[in-house]
Amino acid sequence: MNKPAAANPRKAMTKSRLSAAERRSKFLEAAAAIVVEQGLPAVTMEEVAARTGVNKRLGYRYFTNREELLRALLNQEMREAGSRARAILPAKPDLRQLVSANIQVWLELARERGPLLSKMFSDDAVFPDIAKEVHDLAVKDWAAVLRNSHAIPKARADVVARMYLAALRGAVDALGLKVATLDEIVSIYTTVAVAGADAVAKLKRAR
Repeated sequence: MNKPAAANPRKAMTKSRLSAAERRSKFLEAAAAIVVEQGLPAVTMEEVAARTGVNKRLGYRYFTNREELLRALLNQEMREAGSRARAILPAKPDLRQLVSANIQVWLELARERGPLLSKMFSDDAVFPDIAKEVHDLAVKDWAAVLRNSHAIPKARADVVARMYLAALRGAVDALGLKVATLDEIVSIYTTVAVAGADAVAKLKRAR
């Protein structure tokens, strides 16, 4: 019987070594797990490194600090939501289609990753600047949609956009409490959102 060839340690090391993108992804996965298990305050560069089994200094190659790590995690979830919404939207969606697709995606994500999303969006005190940045961007985007679809004045579009986001929390709560099915909540939210935009568009301008 032939003697088995000795393993090449250099080749084995190369095979097991993660790429920069893979290592970064591992750090984000670890951060997400910590958020779910212990909450946002428990996320530190040291704890994330320990979860991934590497020296804490390695984490600083990919993220400058804890805030940048949390921002990257939040952006990852936002990109996922946007990607899913675009996948089910037609080329030129109207307001009803935009609202329906976005609320459906967020409810599906809440069902899949509820603990992570709820903790990231509810504990604003932990990273208020990031939470405010995400909220303000969403308000800006929805206000622009409302101005384009219904010619609603800028200030009023801003108000309606903020109401949309507040109602989103209510929709997620309803899903979690099993008040209605996901499809029913999507239908109700979309109906109210579009009817509200229609009504606001007909309001007389304030003097």
